[in-house]
Amino acid sequence: MRIRVVFLAGLVVAPAVLLAAPEQTATLQQFETAVKQTGCATIPYPDLLESCIKKHESQVTICNKPSSCLPAKIKPLRDAINVQVDAKTADIAAVEKSKKTKRDQINDLQAKPGNVEKIKQIEARIAEDDKRIAALDKERYEIKMSMITRLDERRALAVDCQNARAQVQDKFNKARERAKDEEDVKIVPLAKQLIDKYEASSNAHDTANKDVHENIDRCDPEKNAASSNLDDYLKQK
Repeated sequence: MRIRVVFLAGLVVAPAVLLAAPEQTATLQQFETAVKQTGCATIPYPDLLESCIKKHESQVTICNKPSSCLPAKIKPLRDAINVQVDAKTADIAAVEKSKKTKRDQINDLQAKPGNVEKIKQIEARIAEDDKRIAALDKERYEIKMSMITRLDERRALAVDCQNARAQVQDKFNKARERAKDEEDVKIVPLAKQLIDKYEASSNAHDTANKDVHENIDRCDPEKNAASSNLDDYLKQK
C-alpha cells in the first residue's frame, strides 16, 4: 500500500491512499468455457485473459522473426553473403584486369616519343580504377561485416523472444495460483482441470525456452567464427 500526501502552499491538505487494483474473479460460466479452450483462452479471469492475449500476440510477432543461430538456420544467410562477396571479388578482378591493360598501353606508348598527353590520360583512368577498386573493396568488407551484424540481431531477437515467452507464462502462473484458491464447490473441479492445463503449458514453455536458450548459446560461437574470418580477410590485404 502506498500513501500519497498532497501539499498545497506548504500545508498538508489530505492523505490519499493508493490501492493496487483488486484481482478479478471468474464466474462458473467463465470456468466452464475456459476448460474447453486452449492457450490464453483457458484463463477464466478477465484481467489475466486480456493481458495474456496481448502478451501472446507480441510473443508471436517477436518469435516468428529469424532468431536462430543454429548452423542449419544460418547456412542460407552465410551462403547469400558469400555470393555477394564473390560478386564483389569478381568485380574487383575485372577492374584490376582493366588496369593491367591500361598499364600495358602506357608501356607501349612510353617506347615511342610524343605520347606524353596520351599517357597522362590513361594514368587518369587508372586513378579512377583505383578509386573504383577501393570502393568495391569497402563494399566487400561491409558485406562480410554484415554477417556479424546479422548474428547480433538474431541473438537480440532470441533474447526478446525468451522475454516475451516469460511474460506470457507469467499470466498462466498467476491464473494457476488464483485457481488454487477457488473454494466454490462447483468451481473447484473445473479449477483443478485448468491447473492441469497450466502445468502442461508450463512444461511446453520450458521445452520451447530450452530451444531458445540453445539458439542464444550458438550465436556467440558463430559470431566469433565470423569475426575470425573477417580478421583473416584483413590480414590478406
